[in-house]
Amino acid sequence: MYPVAINIDNIVQEMEGVEYINVDEYINVDKENSDNLTSINYILNTYVSLLYLYILTNNSKYPILTVETEDIPKDIKFNTWDEVDSYFDDYGARNRFAIVKYRMERNSKRQVHKRTLVCEFSGKYKSKKSVKAASKGTQRNTKTKKLNCLWHINLTFPKQATQIGVTTFVNQHNHKLVPKTQEFSTKYRAFTNEALNEILLMTKYGSLTLTAQRNLLKARFLDLHFQDQDLANVIYKYKIADKVNNDASALLITLMQKKAEDLRWIVDFELDKDNRLTRLLWMSSDQVDLWLRYYDIVINDNTARTNQYQMPLGVFIIINNKCKSRLQLTLVE
Repeated sequence: MYPVAINIDNIVQEMEGVEYINVDEYINVDKENSDNLTSINYILNTYVSLLYLYILTNNSKYPILTVETEDIPKDIKFNTWDEVDSYFDDYGARNRFAIVKYRMERNSKRQVHKRTLVCEFSGKYKSKKSVKAASKGTQRNTKTKKLNCLWHINLTFPKQATQIGVTTFVNQHNHKLVPKTQEFSTKYRAFTNEALNEILLMTKYGSLTLTAQRNLLKARFLDLHFQDQDLANVIYKYKIADKVNNDASALLITLMQKKAEDLRWIVDFELDKDNRLTRLLWMSSDQVDLWLRYYDIVINDNTARTNQYQMPLGVFIIINNKCKSRLQLTLVE
């Protein structure tokens, strides 16, 4: 836990007459207890920017922060949309902010001919909180990074043109730019397939801790950007998947043991080439007896991927002579 102090009163009292808010003057972090100041400053900068925007919308006498980034030539041209993506990924990294796709239009041939790129802090937050839930206090408050940033660029690929061009470029931010954006922005924090395979091996066969996996990944994939929480989520996903596979194996073994004890049990299953269970059907001896007596009325119901195996579940139900439903067969496939 990092002790952090934000003096909101000083921000409000001293804002008048200044050109913009210098966040660093109002944030104090205990450096002796902090081993990742850059990450903390990123979070705090975002928080104070939200506070700043709130004050501005309620106090028009205060000035608005305006930050410009590297200019983009009006006559710049691109041959493909992939080239556009590559260019603006590099542009955002150089200028300390993330650029995301906002709007896209296709022509009659389903080809992209217009696209709008915006800053990750663009847009306004729209609350979905209901009045009833708010009055009861049963709906929690959510956080947002939307600051209504104006930075955006429109690109077009006209039908008769051979290259993609720029039609509109607004080079204006209303927030501080963040150093090392690639390390903290969700846009850049993604694992490659090769990295995911490495994490699977280290989790399933190496039983390595998160710290050990992080150090190995950083050493092998120099251009890979992620936070500990991203790695923890992937490790957890693989652990849960392995647990489910083990549980499915235990279920199959239990059913086969039941069939060995009582030959009237019906158990049918199917495995893929990797010995993973793809289909499992079973009927107990009592259910077989029910089937032989009340097979004239059978009801089937299915649920799709709502169980821990993430497989469709089918149940077959019969109606006995007392008009009561009885489970007769279960199928997972």
